[in-house]
Amino acid sequence: MDTRGQFDVTDVDLRTLIKAAFDLSRPQGLGFLHHSPNGLTEAELDAIMSNADERGLSLDYVRGRSLKFHVNRDRETGRSYVRLDWYDHSRAATEQLMRDVGLADVETKIEEVRRGRAEQEAEYAA
Repeated sequence: MDTRGQFDVTDVDLRTLIKAAFDLSRPQGLGFLHHSPNGLTEAELDAIMSNADERGLSLDYVRGRSLKFHVNRDRETGRSYVRLDWYDHSRAATEQLMRDVGLADVETKIEEVRRGRAEQEAEYAA
């Protein structure tokens, strides 16, 4: 698994990561019909967590908010990753998410992930 351009979130509590991703997401389209300004409840988090498996976790819309959020688990190492490129969100939002969840040495890791993603983009362009 090529982990360049991804944040290793193995040591981040998944519930905390989901809550923070939800908080950074906004309602879109018909999601406005289901939107609630409140945060996720523990019961909602339990339901979301029940969908996690050996591949990780994928979220589409949650209570009208466009999360489009994926936590990918490397089956060989068991480590979990979040890509810098977060669909319907900016890279700055992903970086803010990593700050919000308290990723250790976050600013150094942001720079490493940016460099890794730039390397990938250069390889794809070649």
